Amino acid sequence: MANMKGMAAGAAAGLAALLLLPCMTVGSMGGMIVNMGGAGQQQSSTQSAACEETQTGTVTPAAAAGSGTSNIPASSTADKLAAALAEAGYSKAAAAGVMGNIQAESGFDPTVQNAYGFSGLVQTKPDNYMSWFHDHGYGDDWRNEDGQISFIVDNVGKNEALWNNVYLETARSQGLAGVVDDSLFATWRHAADPENAALAFFHGYERANDSSWRTRQEYARTWYESDVFARLTWTGKVTEGESVSRASSGVSHTTAVACRPSSSSVSGGVRTGKAGDAPMGLGDYSWLCDTKLKLCHDGDPGFDPAAFTSARYQCWWYALNRLWLLHDGDIANTDFQAAAPDGAAGKISAGLASNAAWTVSETPQPGDGVAMLGGALGGTASIGHIAVVEEVTEQGGKWTIRISEGNFDPYGQGRWDRYNGRELSQDAFAGAGRVFFRKNSWK
Repeated sequence: MANMKGMAAGAAAGLAALLLLPCMTVGSMGGMIVNMGGAGQQQSSTQSAACEETQTGTVTPAAAAGSGTSNIPASSTADKLAAALAEAGYSKAAAAGVMGNIQAESGFDPTVQNAYGFSGLVQTKPDNYMSWFHDHGYGDDWRNEDGQISFIVDNVGKNEALWNNVYLETARSQGLAGVVDDSLFATWRHAADPENAALAFFHGYERANDSSWRTRQEYARTWYESDVFARLTWTGKVTEGESVSRASSGVSHTTAVACRPSSSSVSGGVRTGKAGDAPMGLGDYSWLCDTKLKLCHDGDPGFDPAAFTSARYQCWWYALNRLWLLHDGDIANTDFQAAAPDGAAGKISAGLASNAAWTVSETPQPGDGVAMLGGALGGTASIGHIAVVEEVTEQGGKWTIRISEGNFDPYGQGRWDRYNGRELSQDAFAGAGRVFFRKNSWK
């Protein structure tokens, strides 16, 4: 799941190939991006381990079972999954698309886990399984085979919020036909053949964006023509009444509205008010699922896939996406790159000071960005950290800000589950200088 093997593909969007290095700080994180010199250049092993979440590779089919077209892995788990998909009413083609992808992802081994923590049949994070298991009585072990089959059949197959269409055009370029409503989810559900179903599932849910799509299609065709599928009854009529809501799937998708500062006032040069409803505390980015960013699932890139390739779930990536959402798209990654050409996120405020289109200030406003080396944000002295000001309050003549941030992680790994929200006092910024920044066109 979301193995992102094609990390260099973002360069095709016109940006230099960049890599976010880990930030070794205590408490909260920063991020540094350095130029790699070209899309084809390989990352060092140290950088790759920190920044790239890759799958161990496409799984080769196990020994064949049966005869004729039944050249498929001899797997009781595969048999159970196929039967569950049929019983749930999925079409033969849609089910074959699922089977072909899972064969490539995990070889139908519910216990497999790669070096980056992606696990089980669909190679997602164990926490995703466990949320489902806890709500549906499958115990406390993510390796539970029946629980994972239920997760696939009753959640992945019925909850479109777990999918997105970032790679729709890529799928089309690879021959995807019969696209329904520009939706990879709908296209998979209504696919006329296993090849299209496999391609839609691959790009809509798995989102590995690597070269294994042909192999997945071949696996799907083999399953479609297998003796296992021939013994099952395929109606193509999924019982939608059994669909699982986002809340019951164990993932809370709090709607976050992109809004202008509300109830704002100015006192002593400080503008108080609230720019958005980002949550407090540590969590993942799925609270942004119902926004234009569509960050519903580990691997979703946000508005700029090239920036995601460069800065996967790092503080730079998060601040860029959050400010883009709050200010109706009035920011681009090139703004940050021009301000901090060496890639140190904490230098962005200082870099914007000489840009007439931007204002930098010692005092915050709702919807500002804030970037600094070391200091209150907790980044290193050389790389620093960047965050977004969600709210400014004032009491006793001093202000307090509520910030949202990405990569709140002492190891700087840019993980999906390292979103954070916290409060910081004015005293924490004593002597920091002009670290708050805003674009003059922001309202």
